[in-house]
Amino acid sequence: MSAAVRRDRPVQLGADISTGVGLFDLRAEAAFQHGVSTPFFRGDAALPEVYSREDEWIMQAVAGAEVGIRYSDQDNVIVGAEYFFNDAGYRGRRLYPWLLANRTFQPLYVGRHYAGLYAVAQAPGDFNDATIILSGISNLSDSSTLARLDWQVRVLTYITFNAYGAYHFGEPGELRFGLDILPGAVPQLPDGLSLAPPLFDVGVAVRVSM
Repeated sequence: MSAAVRRDRPVQLGADISTGVGLFDLRAEAAFQHGVSTPFFRGDAALPEVYSREDEWIMQAVAGAEVGIRYSDQDNVIVGAEYFFNDAGYRGRRLYPWLLANRTFQPLYVGRHYAGLYAVAQAPGDFNDATIILSGISNLSDSSTLARLDWQVRVLTYITFNAYGAYHFGEPGELRFGLDILPGAVPQLPDGLSLAPPLFDVGVAVRVSM
């Protein structure tokens, strides 16, 4: 268990537990905050009400499990799943434009319920310096989903190269984000705003360990 009390910051309490059950590793974490000054929104999307939760305890909790599956004499893949409950999140996407306009849109914390899956293969087969990661996360509150495949390879002792591809699917929402705001609909966006939802991302990165 842990606690943090700092001047002009929310009071924070936390607890975590982990255990093994058969082949599975299980874990759970919970955090509570009191005195959060961030404004919250509710009501109609055209003109929502701003309200405070500063006097409430806000909870965030994670539960997960993973298991190692051997597929050869020397290789195995780790498969895991997680669920995240975020009491500070929203039940749908209708207020996202207001969150953006008021700078309170926080990616991966804007929804109320999330689920994730992943599979990790380290040094598969003859690729002793490589790691393959297949992962997916879904915002269950707005039904948007992101799936991603990563290929990591150590090219020198301190240098790792990473290439990835990500696919956005499901309903328009946080993880398949698009906007079509008419001019004047949101006071902070007088000219409106139009963003097409993404479909596919690719990228590369190089990490240097010092």
